[in-house]
Amino acid sequence: MVPPNAGLSPLRRARVAVAKKLVPLFVEVPIVRQRLARKRGQPVDGRMLDDRAAALLALDDVMPFTDIRKMSLAGARATLAESIAMVESPPPSDVVSEDRYFRGLGGDVRVRLYAPLGMSGTQPAVAYFHGGGFVTGSADTHDVLTRKIARGAKCRVFSFDYRLAPENPFPAAVDDGLSALRWMFENAASLGIDASRVAVAGDSAGGNLSAVLSLRMRNESPRPMLQVLLYPAIDGACTTPSHRSCGEGFLLTSEVIDWYYDQYVGPDKAARLHPDVSPIYAPDVSGAAPALIYPAGLDPLRDDSYAYAKKLRAAGVEVSLRELDTMMHGFACVTGALDVARHAVDVIVADIRNKLHATA
Repeated sequence: MVPPNAGLSPLRRARVAVAKKLVPLFVEVPIVRQRLARKRGQPVDGRMLDDRAAALLALDDVMPFTDIRKMSLAGARATLAESIAMVESPPPSDVVSEDRYFRGLGGDVRVRLYAPLGMSGTQPAVAYFHGGGFVTGSADTHDVLTRKIARGAKCRVFSFDYRLAPENPFPAAVDDGLSALRWMFENAASLGIDASRVAVAGDSAGGNLSAVLSLRMRNESPRPMLQVLLYPAIDGACTTPSHRSCGEGFLLTSEVIDWYYDQYVGPDKAARLHPDVSPIYAPDVSGAAPALIYPAGLDPLRDDSYAYAKKLRAAGVEVSLRELDTMMHGFACVTGALDVARHAVDVIVADIRNKLHATA
């Protein structure tokens, strides 16, 4: 089992250990929480941030050196891993995993395979693509989340370490995603996968890739039967209203989003309009897999989800959209600090389970 702080330096691991003890004091003690949450105590777009989440963000405000735009790539990636490790739940112990590699279009790609303890035979599966703005994140940073999906959805999960920008800019991540799904389908029998019950899922940038891959594979057979998009990045032009109303103060900022896209596609804003970067600009989305979409209420990307859901529905695609209206971007990886985030993930996992097993 790989803990969320795998690969961190001794100093970062020490900070994680301290934070694990201190964070509950700040978010659970009422008088402390109320003081910390005061800065975000006003509604935005008719939504109020959960007070524990507001207290947690207040701690982030005072943390030094958290602007990843000013870090080295190695520093930015380690900082994200450290931040998640501070607030993530312990990993479920009843899920087994192993790392493998397969040959993608750009070389070997690592995949972490998960299954609930005792699972055997052919089962439904989830192909998971982690968030992190196409620049940070890994199967390690999202290990707890993917274990929860495997256990709660009663399925196999395949978590992919696609190539990251800027060393590997667009379309490297998309190419790796296509290779990953095709590898799963081509090897379904040996991997214990029911090829008729495969979902593609991801958070943030991984949600973007999941939407793109659902479109790219809609005319292939077999293909994903479900797409699960957690607070996905859908519109690289950042035109929806929430990019303005929630662009500051809720963890993910407009400036950081802009930086991520610059790393992924370069400074040319026109490049962000490519349908494989921004699926909202795809001329036709008919035939895409049915979608489960989960925007966070206080998130610059929130309205991207609504716009994409509208486009999918207009094309005849089945969509279920469930907004977590008191949450901020990234809530799926803060389940150790926030009960409301833990409950949200439980709901999402139950939805995935119901869809994957409905056709059993």
